[in-house]
Formats: sequence, structure tokens, C-alpha cells
Amino acid sequence: MNSSFEKKSEIKLENKIDIIYNAIAPIIEPELDKISQESIQVSLSKDQSMLKLISELSYEGSLAYNNSITLDLKGELKEDLLERAVKFIVNRHSALRTTISPSQETQIIHPHKKYPLIRIDLSKLSIQDQDSELKCFLQEESKKTFNLANEVFRYFLIKLSNTHYLFGMTVHHIICDGVSIGIILQEISAIYTAYCQGIIPILPPVKQYKDYLAWSEKESNSEKIRLQLSYWNKIVHSNIPDLNFPANFPRPALKTYAGSRFSSKISQILYQQLKSFSIKSRLTYFMVLEAAYNILLHIMSAQKKIAVGIAFSGRGMPESENIVGYCSNIYPIISIFPDTGNFETYLSNLKLTLLDAYENQDCSFAEIVEQSKIVRDKSRSYFFSVAFNWDRILIPEFYGLQVSYKSQPIRGTEYDLMPNIMELNNELVISWDYNTDLFNQKTIEKLSSNFPYLLEYLLSNPKKSLHELPNLIQTETFLKNNNNENIFQTELKHNLVKETYFNSDSIKPKNIATQERSEPTYKKINREKIEEILLSILSEYTPNKNFNKDEDFFFAGLNSLSLVRAFPKIREKFNVQFSIIEMFKNSTILSLANLIEEIKNTSHKENILDY
Repeated sequence: MNSSFEKKSEIKLENKIDIIYNAIAPIIEPELDKISQESIQVSLSKDQSMLKLISELSYEGSLAYNNSITLDLKGELKEDLLERAVKFIVNRHSALRTTISPSQETQIIHPHKKYPLIRIDLSKLSIQDQDSELKCFLQEESKKTFNLANEVFRYFLIKLSNTHYLFGMTVHHIICDGVSIGIILQEISAIYTAYCQGIIPILPPVKQYKDYLAWSEKESNSEKIRLQLSYWNKIVHSNIPDLNFPANFPRPALKTYAGSRFSSKISQILYQQLKSFSIKSRLTYFMVLEAAYNILLHIMSAQKKIAVGIAFSGRGMPESENIVGYCSNIYPIISIFPDTGNFETYLSNLKLTLLDAYENQDCSFAEIVEQSKIVRDKSRSYFFSVAFNWDRILIPEFYGLQVSYKSQPIRGTEYDLMPNIMELNNELVISWDYNTDLFNQKTIEKLSSNFPYLLEYLLSNPKKSLHELPNLIQTETFLKNNNNENIFQTELKHNLVKETYFNSDSIKPKNIATQERSEPTYKKINREKIEEILLSILSEYTPNKNFNKDEDFFFAGLNSLSLVRAFPKIREKFNVQFSIIEMFKNSTILSLANLIEEIKNTSHKENILDY
């Protein structure tokens, strides 16, 4: 009897979901579809045209721009509702309904686009056969290019048991950057959860990628972009040498894109040490890890000047934070290693360089290439051949499911070497993407296993001269030795610290003393409103929703990337102009409110703010 009742309840719930879904379908169509039921043709941006050309010229080049992610789902998954959630997202974001004209430099936005869910059922197989079939499928998936004239998106669902699935998707970079992947996943999970609960999914209004392209085209003629182009032109004309990183194979005469990936995790002890060091230094993990990577390149190449490509979100357009599209820009970040200097001073210089780059991140990379008129070495990428990337993708929460990230193979890569950093479920994963025409896997495994040694040494000895680092420039030994033991010499081994460098008990939030001033009542109200709004905006970027007004942002769970994302919102909300560096210096609600109030006062805007 109970079984019959449960079955009827389940049917009623499914019927309820069907009724809700069918009722709201006409309501939830995105604004683009309300305006037009016909296809819209939009010019490609210069960056998109560059990707299109590479994708057409090379099979591996096309694969290099496949953005893929796979989630491991455990629990009772409602497969049809997941498929509906994906369809919702395809309707919501016009970029996912876009195809690329093969004969013209245009993209076609379709009012409707259907992508079938690729379903694979391996649940009847043994564990051993499952592993074999799964490995084979993911390998084949990594070899599939897109016919951009027909599609830019695909997704799959693999059933391993009634309570275990793999859900994956691949989107071409020509209409989707790393930030967009995170947006898509978070929205799919929100919609799926709403469907499972039998409620109407409500998401905030979103601008479309075509709006971003129109804004970007308009901005390209502005004084702001002219100054940014001037900034980057100085950088790329500063005699950047080619990076002579030791490789296993001779560099091909023409640039290749054949690639593979090796993933590893940073130990929890080192991860905690990295966190403590970053908080105390008021830096992001990204900055510290990038600095360690740059130093590794400096040591291995024996070069004092190196360039590393770093991606920036490029979302300078107001209300662009939820746009799915190719908005990001990658720029050459130059490091110079003088004869004297330590990790601490190098980090300070790198931080300023990155903040300067942030202030100039709306300039198209393709435009920089075009205006530079630099003749490229045909065996390399423009300006830099290695890159560093932080994939800050939050693992989405699906109703009733345990969700984790699953690494998957790649077959194409844009750069010689690029570590991708992902912070997942309180773990730090590094996926080393590398060009297989230059490196074999053993060398990359060795780099991966030795990078933590270097990082730990730098965190433990931030004031020690970088020239006191062990000599790693024994290229032949490094490339030929197939063991993954520590290639750093004895001195480094003895300096490894197995406990957190900074005692967590000694790390306390910075308290900013505030002085009471005699002010008119309206100003006190005004000041309280400023603090309230700041708290509201910054709370969007940290799980800690109740941090104190005098608590340092970094101790409240925020980081530099979060502050960078909140920065344009704060300036726009208060209609004030200040630099990102000033925001980092005023890293509490109270001190930032002080800064905003001072700017307002000097601008003679002493009326009550109407927010």
C-alpha cells in the first residue's frame, strides 16, 4: 500500500512539474525571442575572427578552443528535468543559439536552437568495463571539433548507476569564456532545483552577448580604449624575449596546437600554508601561485625577463557580469628579475603590474596585435608562448545531489605550457596543459610533482634572495630523468616546512580605528547608507554574509578576484571614481566608506544620497 501511495505521489509531482513547465514556458522566453522570431546577423569581433581563422586552419587549433567541464553527480537525478534546465539556458542566452557563417565574418543568432542530450547508459556493465568505456568515451569527446556553421554547444549524460551520473558539456570559446562556463553551470543548477521543488525558476534579467559586442564596438573609438591601446603597445614593444624553456623535442617551424593535460592536487598542508601567506600578505592565491610559476620559468629558462599570458574578464560593460559570451582578454604580463630581490619584493611588483593590467582590460587582444605591427615568429604565439590561468568555477548545488568535478582529457592547447588552477571543494587542483610536440608526459609529471616543493620553499623563505634558490638549470638531467623525485637540491629539501608558515592564532583581523566627528544628522544617515550598500554588494562575493564593518575583506572570505568583480559595481552605484589600488588599500567597510564619503564631499555632493 505504501508503495502504491509513493508511486501516485511521484506521478502527481511529475504532473505538477509538467503543468508548471508548460505554463511558464511562454513567460520565460528571453527578451531576444520576444523582439524577433527571426535570425539576427551580427558581425564577429576581431577576437572572434582570430579564433575562427585558427579553427579553420588547424584541427588541433579548433580543439584548443573547446571549453569543456564534467560534473560527477551522486544521488537520485531526474534526467528529464536536467535536460529541460539546459534547454532553458539555451533559450535564455543567445550566444548558445549562435552559429558562425563559414563565408563571412558574421555570426547568426537563431531564435530557437535544439541541442539533443547525448545519453549513455553504462549502468549494466561491470566496474572494470565501465571504467574502460568511460575512458574511451571521454577520449573520443576530447577529439571532437565543432562545425561552427551548425553548432557551438553540446552536452552529455552518462549513467553509471541509478544514483551515479556524469554530466558534461563543451562550448566553443568563440562564444563562451571561462566566466561564462561558471554562469551556465550555476544557472542550470538553479533551474533544475526549482523544477525538482515544483516552483517557477526565477533568474535576474540578463543582457545578451550581442549587446556586449555593440558596446565594445562603440567603446573601440573612445579615448579610454585609445589610452589602453597605448599602454599595451608600450608593453609589447618593450623587447620581450622568446622564452627558452627546455623542451623534449625541437620546436616545429610552424606553431602547433597538439595538446594534453596532466592534473594533480596541492596537499592540504601546503594549501593551508598558501592561504595563510596570502591573507597575511593581502594577496590572492592566484597572485602567489602565478609568482611561483613565473619564478619556475625564470629558473628553468635562465632568463631575467619573461612574459606570461594572463586572462582578464574584460567585462567593463555595466550589468555584464551574467552575460554568456567571449568577453575575456588575455594580456602579456612582464616580469623582470633583477640581480637582487626576494619573493616578497617580487610579489609586491607583480601585484602592481596586475592591478595596472586590470585598469586596462577592455582593450581587444586582436586590436593590440593589429596595431603593434610586430612580425610574429611563426613557431610561436603573439607576445608570449606560456600562460597561467585561474578557473574560479564554483561547484553548483543540484537539488538532492552530491556534486564534484571530474577532470577530462584534452587534445588541443593554445600555448606551450599553461597551468589551470581550480579551487574545488576546499582543494586546489592544478591541470597542466602542454604542447605534445614540445613535451612528453614524464616531463610534465615531473614539473607537476616538483612545483609544490618550490612553492613551499618560497612561502617559507619570502625574504630570501631568489638567487639563493638551488640551481635547476640542468636541462639534460631534468629531461632525461624519468623519476619524479625532488629535482631541487639538498638545501631546498632541508628548508621545507611541513606546518603552516604563519600560526593561524596570530592572524587577526585588522581593526580600523574610527574617530567620531561632529556632523549634521543627514550626513550620519548618509554614511550609514553607504556602509549598508557596501555590505550588500560585497556580501554577494563571499559565503560569509555577516562580516563586521571593521573586518578586513581578506579575513571575511573575500579575495582580490572578488574585489575586482565588486569594484565596477561599487563605483557605478555611488557614481564615484577611484582606482582598484585605492580599494585594496581601504579594505574594510569603514575605510572604504570613508574614501567614498571624502570623494563625494570634494565633489560638493553633500545632499542626501538617493539610492
